[in-house]
Amino acid sequence: MSKLRCHISISLDGFVAGPNQSAENPLGAGGERLHEWVVSLAPWRESHGHRSGEVNESARIVEESRANIGAAVMDRNMFGPVGGGPWADEPWTGWWGENPPYHYPVLVLTHHVRGPVEMEGGTTFHFVTDGIESALDQARKAAHGHDVMLWGGAQVANQDLAAGLLDELELPGRPYEIPERHRRAVRLMTPADTFPYSTSLDPDQIDHTEPYQHRPDGRPARAGQSRIGNYGPMTTPHHRLKTFGRWTIKQPFPGIYLWRDPHGALYLVDHTGTRPLPRDERRVGRMTAWVRSSVGTRT
Repeated sequence: MSKLRCHISISLDGFVAGPNQSAENPLGAGGERLHEWVVSLAPWRESHGHRSGEVNESARIVEESRANIGAAVMDRNMFGPVGGGPWADEPWTGWWGENPPYHYPVLVLTHHVRGPVEMEGGTTFHFVTDGIESALDQARKAAHGHDVMLWGGAQVANQDLAAGLLDELELPGRPYEIPERHRRAVRLMTPADTFPYSTSLDPDQIDHTEPYQHRPDGRPARAGQSRIGNYGPMTTPHHRLKTFGRWTIKQPFPGIYLWRDPHGALYLVDHTGTRPLPRDERRVGRMTAWVRSSVGTRT
């Protein structure tokens, strides 16, 4: 018989999402930090329609976790929208756009009847109203001998675990949190969102300017290690643009942010606001050198 497997990221204090879930923050405030380790990896990016990505030991773990999967189960809270309830006149089809990253049947646990929803790429959502065992039975039939993935959320994972239905449970831990002393320093240096022209004075997370990385020996790589000059406050939508939207950012000096949008336009952001920069790479290089030298002379 096929196995029911669950692979879900978890914080060191036992949470799989952040508080205050909303349409803008489907994983809750700061919840996306739990998944930063995976979004740059080649298997994750390929399943979401992106090219390239990192290939390392973490990528191997992700590939193994997704091997031999023929169907999946998730709860209504994961499928959305926030708040649940009866289905609206304009049907909700999930958070993932027209081509969800599953590419096989997905059984969604809900209290509200709804017909199947067929998406691009091979994903079809089926809605189950008679409990976790029925959802698992239907998923196993749809998987045709392959394993079933339990994608979440936490409530249905706990139910399946308590019922003895889970065969494999893998919990990648988020081992690193930005130290509170670093958070205070960044807030004092950059109290507002660092995204160009943002007016948000209360960004809900502090992000690494360059991703946190490890060398093969396990030590932090210089480019993405945690230090005052490699953080920036951002709202969750702007964090997503940096991660998925081909926006890039560098921080040549603490509190000075150089952004490039997908069309090549450049912006310098600091505590005084946003200034557009010339696109010429040589002039940008001179601008970066000027920023370093001029900021470095401040007292």
